[in-house]
Amino acid sequence: MVKESNPGNYVSVDVEGLPLHLVSAIPGQTNDKPHITIMYSKDSAVPLEHVAYVLKRRNLAGMTVPVTGVEVFDSPAKDGDRDATVGCVVLTVQSSALNDLHEHLQRIGCKHSYVPYKPHATLIYNVPIDLTDQVKKDVEAEIAKGQIFLTLTKFNNDRVNEDWVKQLNS
Repeated sequence: MVKESNPGNYVSVDVEGLPLHLVSAIPGQTNDKPHITIMYSKDSAVPLEHVAYVLKRRNLAGMTVPVTGVEVFDSPAKDGDRDATVGCVVLTVQSSALNDLHEHLQRIGCKHSYVPYKPHATLIYNVPIDLTDQVKKDVEAEIAKGQIFLTLTKFNNDRVNEDWVKQLNS
């Protein structure tokens, strides 16, 4: 009953400029839907219209955000269980506008399911864990050569879809 009354809120912003060439030769699933998650709130029930109102007042389209680092996160769960043999390589970004928007969504009732909030764009999912350290070093070397920027495009405002990983590359 709780899940039906609290379908969750998912808010992201699509990005352009994700340097997929850095991981194109790596085993895994490159991100064909580049985005930065702003809110993943599994148990909230904020009306989508309320979120849309907040988003409309914050035009981020065309804004560029600097890539500040690279991290390895857990891969998305399949059938509820994490697979410890694979990880995701993500680019962390620095943006006070994204952090402010995340905080505003919390003030209207969303509660981020992954604390602390770290704005990032995933480069590749399901990389064999024994390769992630080398991939991270390679990407860090590229970041050090000159800053990489991502351009924000359009917002996505929906209910949480816990089967989202199945829709990748489809």
